[in-house]
Amino acid sequence: MTGNKQTPHQHPKYRPDIDGLRAIAVLSVVAFHAFPEWIPGGFIGVDIFFVISGFLISTIIFENLERATFSFADFYSRRIRRIFPALILVLSASILFGWFMLTPLEYDKLGQHVVGGAGFFSNFILWKESGYFDSAANLKPLLHLWSLGIEEQFYIFWPLLVWFIWRWKNKLWMLIGFLIVSSMAINIALVSSNPVADFYSPFSRFWELLIGATIAYLQIYKKDLEKIFQKFANIFSISGLILIFLSLGILDGGARFPGWLALLPTLGAALIIFSGKEGWVNHRILSHPVLVWVGLISFPLYLWHWPLLSLSRMIQGKFPTGLMALYLVIISIALAWLTFIFLERKIRFGRRDKFYTLLLVLMMLLIGVAGYVIKTLDGIESRFSIKPLEIHSGEFDCHNQDNGKPPCVFGNLASDRLIVIYGDSHAGHLTNALNQALGKDYKLMFFGENCYLTKRENNRPECRIRLEEMRRLSSEKIYAVIRSQRWEKHTLFDESSIKSGVIEASETYGLSPEKIIIVGSTEEIASDCEFAGYYIPLRRFKCPINKASESYNKLFMSVTRGMSLPENVYFVYPYDKLCPNDVCEPIRGTVSNYDDNHHLTQDGAMLVMPDIAQILNK
Repeated sequence: MTGNKQTPHQHPKYRPDIDGLRAIAVLSVVAFHAFPEWIPGGFIGVDIFFVISGFLISTIIFENLERATFSFADFYSRRIRRIFPALILVLSASILFGWFMLTPLEYDKLGQHVVGGAGFFSNFILWKESGYFDSAANLKPLLHLWSLGIEEQFYIFWPLLVWFIWRWKNKLWMLIGFLIVSSMAINIALVSSNPVADFYSPFSRFWELLIGATIAYLQIYKKDLEKIFQKFANIFSISGLILIFLSLGILDGGARFPGWLALLPTLGAALIIFSGKEGWVNHRILSHPVLVWVGLISFPLYLWHWPLLSLSRMIQGKFPTGLMALYLVIISIALAWLTFIFLERKIRFGRRDKFYTLLLVLMMLLIGVAGYVIKTLDGIESRFSIKPLEIHSGEFDCHNQDNGKPPCVFGNLASDRLIVIYGDSHAGHLTNALNQALGKDYKLMFFGENCYLTKRENNRPECRIRLEEMRRLSSEKIYAVIRSQRWEKHTLFDESSIKSGVIEASETYGLSPEKIIIVGSTEEIASDCEFAGYYIPLRRFKCPINKASESYNKLFMSVTRGMSLPENVYFVYPYDKLCPNDVCEPIRGTVSNYDDNHHLTQDGAMLVMPDIAQILNK
């Protein structure tokens, strides 16, 4: 820098310490994803980002409204130029990489998440799918875009609301306080009852951005109060850093988060920002050139790091650790720097022509359309010259019936031989095959999933409805009951627990069937590895064996074969059919026996139908 000329990011109010705080936030998240055992609470970096974003955005809005220069067009144009370039690049790279290296099932999922990322509603898609810390999370290359969705939803909601109330701007502090209390109340209510919703819902997260808005309000409109507090700037900055590092050390993926615990990192970030750039931590640590540099590339670094880690997991069949994880982090930093230098800086701080803004919007729209096409075409299986893998779920489907309105009745409705099926999703995945194999001769009733397993589960309202419906059959003649479930999820890995579970299963809730068929667990496989090896030569390697699942199934078979039970209780073991001679066959020719890592396709379920039919014909 020469003379008085300033670089674009160094405007008069530029605070290098906030870029340093960004660096702490992004490095925490990257370290948590790459080395979770080192920094178990690194996910709180996102919460720090929320506070920073709330502060900066609110400062821009308040100051421009105060000067009567606020423009929605200018505000959103700046947001587009800030966010779209790097995001478009990462989404495009993910689509391109997926075209060559992802299976149809994986590419289908990626397409859905591309749509969510381009439309800034990834948090809602992930909310429906699962939790942030579950085992499937590392198979979602765009998982991290949930936080961007919440920020963008705030950027839509907050400027409009502030603009509307500006004529009564002396009441602005009341609005901010009301929204913080309301959002925090939702957060506290959901953290126990629905933690996944609490994590992904914008309404339970907005309070974090509004804490940043509160600091902006105090610095603009309560300068006298700010001057008083500036006497304690060093105490605030040091206390804030302590709270952040405390969060990094004591929190982990098992914590009820956000909830009250999110106050630790958010208040820590707030104290640091409020202390001003002259606070000791801000001036001495956060303003260090290295941290400022990382802060400047923090957004593209956040975007790049997770797809690289996740796609590596998908390609290798295991999550990268040690040196491999370190290499990927270094590559992420390099890509982030290149993105910042050659894309972000040129577009964000270059000519502010409306043409470029509209072009970015059009490109993001095209990315979203591409994701939608990929999803609609089921991952575009025609990309591969190999014959498509047949994964038949069947035309008839009771598998996903979970609406609290049992039963699902199918088969020969005129037959006087009634078979009742219940259990968890491992009962549901049998229904298509049961319909095909037995539907001509039997009337079948499926009572839905995830009830009838334990007394605690049966107390749920939807389960009480199903039990009532089932008990209405107590006076009817029932030919057979089929009980199927994922046994290792409902009994402990010991002989006593298995016996207790089997005895409970044979009681059939007051029904009096002639025959009781208990179906054992399906062997768990590395489905992503198996399917990938079929399509992509570069991903064809020996798939890992789930030793825990195999050991449980062998113990279950050993225990149940030695049990003394009533003569009308029979066992069917999917393991025998899916893994003959202890070698599992997820794919036979061009046909898949598995729909995912533990649910069967119709073809897979058909393998156990002969054993069931033999029992019924005795």
